[in-house]
Amino acid sequence: MATNRNDAAAVLAGLSRAHRGPALFRQVWRFARQKPLGAVAGLIIIAIVFTAVFAEVLAPHDPNLVYGGQRLVAPGGDFPLGTDQVGRDVLSRLIFGARISLWVGLVAVSIGTGMGSLVGITTAYFGGRVDVVVQRFMDMLMAFPALILALTMVAALGSGLTQVMVAIGIVITPGVSRIIRGAALSVKSNQYIEAAQAMGASNGRILLSHILPNVTAPIIVIATVGLGGAIITEASLSFLGLGAPPPTASWGGMVASNRQFMVVAPWVVFFPGIAISLAVMGFNLLGDALRDVWDPRLRGSR
Repeated sequence: MATNRNDAAAVLAGLSRAHRGPALFRQVWRFARQKPLGAVAGLIIIAIVFTAVFAEVLAPHDPNLVYGGQRLVAPGGDFPLGTDQVGRDVLSRLIFGARISLWVGLVAVSIGTGMGSLVGITTAYFGGRVDVVVQRFMDMLMAFPALILALTMVAALGSGLTQVMVAIGIVITPGVSRIIRGAALSVKSNQYIEAAQAMGASNGRILLSHILPNVTAPIIVIATVGLGGAIITEASLSFLGLGAPPPTASWGGMVASNRQFMVVAPWVVFFPGIAISLAVMGFNLLGDALRDVWDPRLRGSR
């Protein structure tokens, strides 16, 4: 009898897994029909991620290999996107630059979203003087332009890719904390939070089990949109010479190191600029689409 029950449970589990795939496909297809721009943005992001992951396979040349006598070669032949001012293949450096931009964006957004969400949720829940003091400090940070604050953080932390990621994460934190604090305040006003408190649930349990799950959607949307901002901030810092150290390939560094040749060889800055624009546009459009789908106030506009 027990064996029959186990076999039945195994069959049901297999059927559940079999139906899970088609259900996911239907959700993706529904999202693509409702938000076509979001679907296009998703394809752009998938292409960039694929390029970054398989850079060694896709790149036709070593991104740091200098070809003597091949400086500023126009696109075509062995160099589909031309060469830069020292004779390196632009396409190969563009492909490997996707890896740096995505890595910096993901780490920086993880830092900023994590810290901002923690600050926003805890200050909204406990309120009082802690809320006032912390949020005024966040307001002070938000008063600085993002690039100026990032430059200040890099100057304080030192140059290097790790320092750049931490600096961008700190820049992202204040805005995330304000948005998540508002969402957490809305959740806190619900009766089930009062019921949990009346039943003696600890503050940590309420934060993790009741408030955090209900603000996950805005956190994901903020993180998606923030990736585009993080990528362009990294490119800006690389343009100023504070990003990935040379000869590491990065999109901002490619624009910075070749900007004096943009008149005679426009391809050396045009293609990295297009890559930056596509990445930022993709993450911004996907974030907007996710916001429209998950925000109940915007569901009527789908």
